[in-house]
Amino acid sequence: MSQSAFLVAVVSLQNLGFNLVHPVTPAFIAATGMQDWIFGVSYAAMALTSFLFSKGAGELCMRFESRYVFAVGCMGYAAAQLMFLASTSEVQVIAWRLFSGFFVAMINVSSLVYLVRMSAGDKRARSLIHLATATAVTTALGYTVGGIVGNESYARAFLAQFAALAVAGLLLALLGGDCGTERVGIRRLLRDGNPLRLGSADFRVRRRIVAYLAVVLISMSALTVYEQSLNYYLKDILDFSPADIGCLKGAIGAVTLVSNQVFALRLMRRARLLRHIGVVFALASFVNLLFAAVGGGPAFTALNLVFTVFNAMHLPMVQELVTSADEAHQDELVSLYNEMRSVGWVVGGLVAGLAYAVWPPLPFAITVVLFAGLAGLCLYGDRLQRVYQ
Repeated sequence: MSQSAFLVAVVSLQNLGFNLVHPVTPAFIAATGMQDWIFGVSYAAMALTSFLFSKGAGELCMRFESRYVFAVGCMGYAAAQLMFLASTSEVQVIAWRLFSGFFVAMINVSSLVYLVRMSAGDKRARSLIHLATATAVTTALGYTVGGIVGNESYARAFLAQFAALAVAGLLLALLGGDCGTERVGIRRLLRDGNPLRLGSADFRVRRRIVAYLAVVLISMSALTVYEQSLNYYLKDILDFSPADIGCLKGAIGAVTLVSNQVFALRLMRRARLLRHIGVVFALASFVNLLFAAVGGGPAFTALNLVFTVFNAMHLPMVQELVTSADEAHQDELVSLYNEMRSVGWVVGGLVAGLAYAVWPPLPFAITVVLFAGLAGLCLYGDRLQRVYQ
């Protein structure tokens, strides 16, 4: 097995563990008597520290082997989630989610750095699509398993999450390959780990890269608003049990597997990737509008499955767009990508929680607008590229 394939297998286990508690989180919030807005705000808290530490995690991956950074991230996040389970107030939940964000940054950055370094240039696109597909499928599987395991007791899902993350971290640390390191001192780690520092002295972020990172920011904001709101909407409005939520997410995983392998990989091999991403966003916006208008029933469930096709396709396509923008600075681009993704999580989590408190369907209406704006931005960017080539 190649190192990139091994990483995909390990990240699949780690991502399954990440998602085991999502279907039981609404039940946890209800059982502890916390306010509705906490589901979005606590997610935003985790995303905030993930953003702040993304560059620091990138620097750690230069000083230490990425597999060890990944292992520490898994162990730290697993421990923080047990403290989240023990929380009895909104303040405690927010505090532990803030702490967990540091480890999320370590996991996300180290896994992408490992994949990029272990994949030859012509194989990177395929490795990214495999990683994105595995992530989407195991996200759905995590929901399914977590819903079943935690249907009677949500604590069981948290304990299963701890075990899955611990095993994933140990597997990569013990069996993974070396990517290579640099002699980076503490002063360098602190200086270049600054999240507000744009890059090294010889890296000039071009307008094209800034535009690509803007696409990451907006798309992750829209995706987070949708996912966080859907999870709570299913429990709060449609009265889904954790097992029901898990089964729906399992169906979403099957749809994702097919859509990425059949459609996304083919589009990534063609020219004018930006145009293809714009079309995918336009279709996602249209389907989102349909299920937002329906609001419930079998049509709502079916349209969410259709939306998943376009939702799953855009993730690896945007990753390829950013990481291929400058071959000489891929490590920095990976960190910048994760920073923008984390900011999107912050914005999306806050918007989801606050908008849901105003009117439960409002977050879905917001995602319609965001995906439509992304479609226009990408199609206009493709037109500019053609004019100035």
